[in-house]
Amino acid sequence: VRSLVNWAYDESTGVRYPIMNAVSYELEALDETFDTLAALFRYVAIGMAAFAALMFWNFISGSISQKKKEIGIMRALGARGRDVFLIFFTESFIVAVACFLLGSLLTFGMSLAGNMVIRNTIGILLSLLTFTPRQVILLFLLSFAVAIIGSSLPIWRIAKKKPVEVIRE
Repeated sequence: VRSLVNWAYDESTGVRYPIMNAVSYELEALDETFDTLAALFRYVAIGMAAFAALMFWNFISGSISQKKKEIGIMRALGARGRDVFLIFFTESFIVAVACFLLGSLLTFGMSLAGNMVIRNTIGILLSLLTFTPRQVILLFLLSFAVAIIGSSLPIWRIAKKKPVEVIRE
């Protein structure tokens, strides 16, 4: 069946042989709606990812700002900026891994629930919402990048100052 469908919809020859049954008719009728919804979901997902990244960044920066005095003391005792960065990066990496795991589980659950709702309301026995390794990799890269950037920028700003100035602030 799969090879017949691939042959029928192969447009490389310039000829297309449409297959008409209940499912294909419904899919072709809803194709434009699915494309619009896919674009909408993409933009909503980008917006939500940006919002989550900003919230995570704010959390890391706030944590580092509250510990300025400790950073100044560590620097006064001879710790390099790299050492201080590694301490705070470890903290932010642990939070990033927790966010990644929670986000992956919620995304997987929501895609399953969404597919069930689509199957029950529309009656199409297809999985329209997918959760593939690509989404897992994107979630991990986003959380890891925010952890690196979110901890390096505040540490770099504090490490530029003299330890005495940081302790006094």
